[in-house]
Amino acid sequence: CTCLDGYAGDGVNSCTLIPEVVLTTCANLDCNMITSYCDEVGETPKCRCNDGYIQFNGKGKCHDANECANRKNNNCHRFAECVNTPGSFHCVCMEGSNDVSIETNGTSCVSINECRDGTHDCKGEEICINRNPPEKFECVLPPSSSPTISPDPTIFSSETPSLAVSSFPSIVPSAIATAIPTKSSPPSLEPSETPSSVDS
Repeated sequence: CTCLDGYAGDGVNSCTLIPEVVLTTCANLDCNMITSYCDEVGETPKCRCNDGYIQFNGKGKCHDANECANRKNNNCHRFAECVNTPGSFHCVCMEGSNDVSIETNGTSCVSINECRDGTHDCKGEEICINRNPPEKFECVLPPSSSPTISPDPTIFSSETPSLAVSSFPSIVPSAIATAIPTKSSPPSLEPSETPSSVDS
């Protein structure tokens, strides 16, 4: 006696069902063809993420990788904005700059000098200062060029008190005389008068 197909045993005492061996193939892996692909290299096929997608902790489904979250993951110019898209990204030069990229947009941007080109809107005496994107330019007033005039010390007013000589004609001369020390006379070398005799 022999066991039927799909069973194993001596055919007399026992016939045990042989577990079905399911081979892993790309057909039964059901990889998400938008975010991943089936890698048949090796003994067991695996689903691997497409470019622009990653697996969290190296496991599970593939998710969009935000290349704009870190400048190291994109090649946008410093005057360009990074725009993330599913599975990719693109760069756009900021306002105030021109895109001079040769192949990929936003990889080479040049700041526009509105001050030099005369496209600024500064008024009157304002000075135009060029700025790099995202700023464009700045209008500032020039520093005052008028010299500072000190008040005349000989002019007395209620706003600027002054100790001008002309303001105190009766006081100043005596004050000056008091302030200037007088020259003392040298001691006399003449003998003093002989004192009168005293009646005894």
